[in-house]
Amino acid sequence: MTILAAIIALLLPAAPAAAKSGVEAMPFLKLDAGPRPASMGGAYCASGDDAVAVFYNPASAGLVGRHEAYLGHNEWLEGMRVESGSYVHPHGYRLTFFGSLNALFSGAMRKYDALGTRLEDFDAREYALAGGAAYYLGAGFHFGAAVKLLNQSVGGSGGAGWAGDAGLLKKWDRWTAGASVSNFGGKISVGSESFEVPLILRAGAAFRPLDKVTIAGEGVKNGEAGFEGALGGELALPSGAGQVFFIRAGLRSGRDENTGPGVSAGLGMRTGPLGLDYSFSPYGDLGGAHRLSLSFLFGARRPPDLAKKPYAPARDARPYWSEEKPAPRSPSSRPADRPAS
Repeated sequence: MTILAAIIALLLPAAPAAAKSGVEAMPFLKLDAGPRPASMGGAYCASGDDAVAVFYNPASAGLVGRHEAYLGHNEWLEGMRVESGSYVHPHGYRLTFFGSLNALFSGAMRKYDALGTRLEDFDAREYALAGGAAYYLGAGFHFGAAVKLLNQSVGGSGGAGWAGDAGLLKKWDRWTAGASVSNFGGKISVGSESFEVPLILRAGAAFRPLDKVTIAGEGVKNGEAGFEGALGGELALPSGAGQVFFIRAGLRSGRDENTGPGVSAGLGMRTGPLGLDYSFSPYGDLGGAHRLSLSFLFGARRPPDLAKKPYAPARDARPYWSEEKPAPRSPSSRPADRPAS
């Protein structure tokens, strides 16, 4: 099988006969959505706290302290690219709304008949458009859910369908634990045929031993594929004047000898409200994937104080998701004693 044929087999929707044998439609949904999670091996179900995290765990939207917009570009393999975008809108203390778009564009590809005669070129376009909300339940727990519209178009034919995402997060001290399910109930209908999309199960934890260090581990069941493990880390290097630089690295299991060792690395920078991230993931004989993203924070902070400090373990000295406790009354605030009668 040629390199291009291997990529096509990985990404294009399944034909009816193939679908019945367990091959999934829209497998591009398994790819990492942004450079920050990709550079950490995809271990982002628990460690994510920004707008791109909604692709991994919808509950993560509750950790975003201000309005945040994200745009990502993935220059994948053999001219294929994946574009992504998301927006997170905090609404008060507990509720957060969000939306996201994840789309694959294959570019022109050659088509041949059974005799090897070249036919007219074709392309493939697929996207998942989602909208959802996250809610703070109390005691450090966040829950989130989303509904997705799925659409695909290949060589003039296409189909559509629906799917759902759900996730849960728990924060305590310097730890975060998370679990999520993506694309449940998802099917693509093409004419009278119906094809499953990959059901993705994630569970993981993140630990911040220092304010500037994050270590994350995760287990993933990626559709019909077997169990995979992910491990990643991030180091923040504040440089003053509101600037922070990031160094990231990750490792992902589940690769074979022709698709690389599963390592990844990346860099990032935040200057005030503006963030820029890059990652590179080698795929062995298939080449490498370059990802680039831009994010922007704006609007008022979520009450009581959600100033976004990218290198802080919980955004602030006292995170907003901790339970509020009434302040003790000072002696001076006590009412004066009544005079004796």
